[in-house]
Amino acid sequence: MAGLLLQEGVFSSVGDDLTVYARDRDSQGTLSGILVHDARESGAPVTIIAETGRITSTPQGPRVTLFNGQRQQVERVQQPDGTVALRLSVLSFQENSLDLARASRAEGQRFRNAQERSLSELFHPEEGVSIRDRGRFLAEAHQRLSGPVTAISFSLLALAVALTGQFRRFGGGANLFVGCIMMVGLLALGLGIGNVAARSAALLPLIWVHALLPGLVSAWVISGMPGVPTQIRGYAR
Repeated sequence: MAGLLLQEGVFSSVGDDLTVYARDRDSQGTLSGILVHDARESGAPVTIIAETGRITSTPQGPRVTLFNGQRQQVERVQQPDGTVALRLSVLSFQENSLDLARASRAEGQRFRNAQERSLSELFHPEEGVSIRDRGRFLAEAHQRLSGPVTAISFSLLALAVALTGQFRRFGGGANLFVGCIMMVGLLALGLGIGNVAARSAALLPLIWVHALLPGLVSAWVISGMPGVPTQIRGYAR
């Protein structure tokens, strides 16, 4: 995988904190004109420049062996007066090895967003989750639970559009067009409701209103719109 990622003349990202650039790459896999930026160590990014290099496979994963280069690292140094200063550390080398398997030291602790979590995690998030993310979790949980209801409502809407209106042997495209417009509008409305509900828990019931109301109105229309005078009902159809 590392061999496929490292392409000549391209800044290739290996994980979120490691970027590798190689000017040329021959048929044997030898790299030349290499630049590496390694930010996996928090607060101490490293930049490596090397003349040549080669990808090797080890039991621990792929590594890049670099030859004739320079390693530059920015370090934070505590001063006697208590302030923190930045210091550039430069090291020249004839051979150095870079681990590509460890894409990020904290990769296992990556924060998972709402779409990656289970319902239990959405309703009961771990400690340390911000209030903003808790709102997103609740909105995602309610949208998942209301999803089947939304599907039924939209199906009833399609039936209401198809079964109402005057029968025509040819044509009838106007009803389908109106139905498509209504469906697109409801989908856009659902996205907007999800966004505002993530910001304010008081608006979470709107998710269920959006899921239920189209189905109830469509079922009422399919059943003949009871309670509406016949003249108005015929005009509506």
